[in-house]
Amino acid sequence: MIKISTQSFIKSLVLGSSFLFASYSANAQTPASLNSIGTPWIQNFDNLANSGTGHTLSIIGLVMSETGSSANAFYQAGAGTLATGDVWSFGNTSATERALGTIRSNNLIPTIGATLINQTGVTITQLHIEYEGEFWRCGATGRRDSLMFQYSLDATDLTTGTWTDVVALNFKTPHTAGPTGAIDGNQPVNGTIISSTITGI
Repeated sequence: MIKISTQSFIKSLVLGSSFLFASYSANAQTPASLNSIGTPWIQNFDNLANSGTGHTLSIIGLVMSETGSSANAFYQAGAGTLATGDVWSFGNTSATERALGTIRSNNLIPTIGATLINQTGVTITQLHIEYEGEFWRCGATGRRDSLMFQYSLDATDLTTGTWTDVVALNFKTPHTAGPTGAIDGNQPVNGTIISSTITGI
């Protein structure tokens, strides 16, 4: 299971089929399958809602968790104009091109992740991960928000198990310039490609 937490946004997550995620609970979101070596699992998040609130995350392999007094099991869609703590489907207004992200607040700490299962029939020991981090909201000038990447081999959800940090896969917003509020994450200056291979599993 892969866990991504704190305030930032991801787009175009690509996971190489070279990793074993064998543990998931029966009531968890359906895991995505890695079916053959060399064939990646690719997710562009464009099946997320592009408007409204109260949406359930139903894309195979994706999971979310929230803690705090405002926690619920839903995400909402927006363009970064609101500071509301939540899991978000970010994108330009009504656009079908989306990014999955989070905003943390005093009342809510959101976490997003993915759960995968090895269906290749062989033991595999490394995972190549590539994604584009996008900057969709500037909470304060002069500050870089971050997305912290972790993985687990024994977690049954995003709140259990032993998690390992992978600093090379962390994303920091690419600049500290304002204005505060909505940022167009689709502009090249507001995005960063992150790529690394986890080895030694």
